[in-house]
Amino acid sequence: MAVIKCPHCGNSISNKAPKCIYCGAPVVKMQKCADCGFEYPENAEACPSCGCPTSRKAKAYSSSQEEYVDGFLLQNGDKFPVYRYNEIRSWLMTLNMRQLNLLENISYRDSTIMLIAAIFIGLYGGDRFLLKDNKRGVIKLVMALLSFLIIPGVIAIVMWLMDCIKISELTKEYNYNEMRRVVAVM
Repeated sequence: MAVIKCPHCGNSISNKAPKCIYCGAPVVKMQKCADCGFEYPENAEACPSCGCPTSRKAKAYSSSQEEYVDGFLLQNGDKFPVYRYNEIRSWLMTLNMRQLNLLENISYRDSTIMLIAAIFIGLYGGDRFLLKDNKRGVIKLVMALLSFLIIPGVIAIVMWLMDCIKISELTKEYNYNEMRRVVAVM
């Protein structure tokens, strides 16, 4: 038996009690997410922070869905950030087959092509416009157009060099966000 605080009145109660003995509020059993450590109610189907399914729901996966997800990640894994791989796999396992089929139709950006774009049109914000980051694209464009002034010119060159260095990570993060957006629209 562990002692917890009632979320409503703050008094110490047993974690096995069905309701608070002081205020009568029901005690919600909590669990920690295995992936991100976020604490959420035990009866939830998935972690609200990262989408990791609960162990109860994890058992309901079909082997064909696991094979489909593994095949998708094998084919497209290099298009997403490495540090998000487990999160993506857990999230994909919570989707139905119709949603998973939608992922096949998304045109993901290629990091090599985006690097070429960053080198040739990145000074004018073209790489950021391709990643739908219009705000930074406009800033880079304005700085490049004002490059006849020394300070904006230096800022434009520094921004261009920084984007050339980190364009691969930006592209992978864009692909991840695009995948989440398309399925969320469904």
